[in-house]
Amino acid sequence: MIDSALVLNCPSTMGAYQHRHIENIECWLDFFVNEERIHVVATPSSERWQDLVHLEYDKELYALLPVLSFDTCSRWQAGLSEALTLYQPRSHVFLWAADFFYSDEAKRAAEKMLDYSGKEDLVVGTIEAGGKKEDIDRCATHPFIEIWFPEEFEIIQSKGFSKPRSELLRFSVPFLEYSLRKRWFPTEQTIHLIFQCLWNDGDFEVEPILLPKIEDDGEARNQPNVIQQVERMEVWLKYMWRERQCELDCSWWEMDEYKNKCIQSFETAMRAYDILVEDCATVA
Repeated sequence: MIDSALVLNCPSTMGAYQHRHIENIECWLDFFVNEERIHVVATPSSERWQDLVHLEYDKELYALLPVLSFDTCSRWQAGLSEALTLYQPRSHVFLWAADFFYSDEAKRAAEKMLDYSGKEDLVVGTIEAGGKKEDIDRCATHPFIEIWFPEEFEIIQSKGFSKPRSELLRFSVPFLEYSLRKRWFPTEQTIHLIFQCLWNDGDFEVEPILLPKIEDDGEARNQPNVIQQVERMEVWLKYMWRERQCELDCSWWEMDEYKNKCIQSFETAMRAYDILVEDCATVA
């Protein structure tokens, strides 16, 4: 794997990393650096990086990059850019979320992603989801995409992208270089990456890959964080739509069409809030 690189995106937490967070990050680093011998850039937020400075790994293969970021995808962008600059990979660059709990099954999922031999420019890892993550996709992700991008939604569905917000990705170097030159959204960037492939007339190919079921730390999906996820998703899909309309037509987008989509989108968000907040209250 020496001709590839991997960004290990560290979890976001409200306070300092607890022992379980650090232990989980250490397990992933041990696997990727020591077992797989792949170049790794670990990307904690700037507030959390001091919790990890004591971790020592092969300096030729491992770099710790604290990132001042608005949200998770901002750290993706910084880490992926650093991986291209620092390690100059010739083959692929991977993105893996360190908030997935390390286990034998999770290790098998990572091995399947690393060993995937397909030629696609973007490979999106799909895992079976349950609980709050599944509810968010069912109530918000899929309806929002269908409202704002109905044609793309049909293709995504037909290709089997059941989790278009995945944080497990493999990029070809040419596609990664291309995508980093485009606008990078602070959230919902996986959706935008999939769209970039669909909008490029076959220049870039994208496929999902089904991975074994692995568990992540669900603390970011309790109330009110789950509501923030829905809010951000709606906002950034609006931005994607407006930007796409400008790319297609140098005049401006149709205001009546935009207003109708906004009404549908707002109603979808309200339904999602009712369902997700009720679920949170039931769990509490």
